[in-house]
Amino acid sequence: MTFRVPAIVTVMLLCVACSACTPPVDVIPFTSGTFPPKASGEHVAVLHEKPTRPFLEIAELDVHSTMVGFERLERALLDRAAQLGADAVILSDSETSVQGGGGKRQGSGPMESSSAAAPQSAYTIKSLRGFAIRYTEEDFKR
Repeated sequence: MTFRVPAIVTVMLLCVACSACTPPVDVIPFTSGTFPPKASGEHVAVLHEKPTRPFLEIAELDVHSTMVGFERLERALLDRAAQLGADAVILSDSETSVQGGGGKRQGSGPMESSSAAAPQSAYTIKSLRGFAIRYTEEDFKR
């Protein structure tokens, strides 16, 4: 007797497997220095503008996904920033673009998404960019 897995079960298992994936984060380093990593992304602050205290930009971080939402993208950025030893991430751009189905629509802004229904063959790409920073204890005197 052979056991066959119904197609719907296979699709459901693939969806669960993909939802558990962390999207890869592209890193463009701004310094050759290395810093002790933080324990996790929970130890990295989220900023929406540059802080008033002195800091060093250590890397630009960029993440894209068709499978996860902005919360998961932000978590991926913060986790990667923690590995780099960042104290905070300044979020700069978020974007949702719909591609396929005969055209491309996009919206941008803080965690914005397109409210128009996507064509049947279209897919949505969410992107999030930020800058990993490390606070400096030095006073920059000029």
